[in-house]
Amino acid sequence: MASALGAALLLPVSEAMAIFFGLGLGLALPFLALGFIKPMRNWLPKPGAWMQKLRQILSVPMFITALGLAWIVGRQAGVNMMAGALAMALMLTISLWWYGMRQFSDKKSWPVMLPVLVALLLPLNVINTTPSIANTNVDLGELETVAFSKSRLAELRADHKPVFLYMTADWCLSCKVNEATSLSSASVVTTFHKAGVKVMRGDWTRGDPAITAFLKEVGSAGVPLYLWYPTDGKARQLPQVLTPSMLTELIDYKSNG
Repeated sequence: MASALGAALLLPVSEAMAIFFGLGLGLALPFLALGFIKPMRNWLPKPGAWMQKLRQILSVPMFITALGLAWIVGRQAGVNMMAGALAMALMLTISLWWYGMRQFSDKKSWPVMLPVLVALLLPLNVINTTPSIANTNVDLGELETVAFSKSRLAELRADHKPVFLYMTADWCLSCKVNEATSLSSASVVTTFHKAGVKVMRGDWTRGDPAITAFLKEVGSAGVPLYLWYPTDGKARQLPQVLTPSMLTELIDYKSNG
């Protein structure tokens, strides 16, 4: 699904909408099948107390998703905006709970709109007007990276420097897994340092136009994208799931060391 969404960001509007339509149809297909194919309804378990327990169990991944989204907001807009987003979610939750309680009484439901208005006004007071710069130099363990730049990449290639280029985004789960495991591995850090490999990082969290153009140029549907540039020869695109051994095997000490 992440690859499909990444491709949709690069395609024309009509083709992108076709991808979203396909995703929506795929997600809705089980419900459509149950609605239009009567025999399938016999497969459903009978209602009971298990439904309450299942609802509680399914709330766990929803809370984890909310936590991940709050982390992304904090990374991109600062702690103030993250707190504002959490407060807004709290106000909306209170509104839904309050509305649900009033459904069982004759009381008017318009007071429910008060926390909704608070939720809508909160971001105006807490938004950090200084946006964070996504595409900057970072450290992955002891593996120092430089921000993506086509001109800088061309300079390194002209100097016959081995380059490992990767494109990432805060909302890309596979990107973060690769960074926390393979790219931060001690064996990879040591091998890259010995070989003098320059690591270049592009952050596509906010849809950087330069990165978008580069992704189109190399024919990638989105992130993660991993490219290995040896001292001589063409770039080699690596799989989206990395392992430390896959990265260390890229190094040819005879040509790079």
